Amino acid sequence: MNQQLILLLATIPLIACGDAPPRTTSAKGTLLCGEKPYEDARVRLYRMNSEDNKEILDYKVTSSSGMFQVDGNTQGRPKNESIMTPFVRIYHKCDENPQKDASFCSNSPLNRFLFIRGFRRFQMQIPAEFVFNGRLAKQAFNLGSMNLQLIFPGETMEKHFQE
Repeated sequence: MNQQLILLLATIPLIACGDAPPRTTSAKGTLLCGEKPYEDARVRLYRMNSEDNKEILDYKVTSSSGMFQVDGNTQGRPKNESIMTPFVRIYHKCDENPQKDASFCSNSPLNRFLFIRGFRRFQMQIPAEFVFNGRLAKQAFNLGSMNLQLIFPGETMEKHFQE
């Protein structure tokens, strides 16, 4: 009896120190610039809201269809990095044309961004319901079709974007 108790107590630290199960998420959508699909937007999936590139789980560039899907998980990360509050961050240059009609620019809320080199950037948090245990997401969070001509809440200009 004492040997069984000792064996049980000896295995508890091994169980407690085991790897946390990987967490996974996925997001998809279509980017438009006006009515046309937007090609060459950069879409990054972050494990959490951070400027640290180590937190990037996936990175895609939109095709001529404007569609994207990013997928990522925490497999291989330390236990303290297995928690996810994922964000999709989108970088683009829709309506960033210095030759654009000046009369349109003067009436546009985008004029504060125009003529500045760089990428427009905004982000969206993926709801917790779309974070799953395992290596593959059961369902992708669908951001739908987004017109990048709009100014999204919290949108900024990224002058020093690095691929």
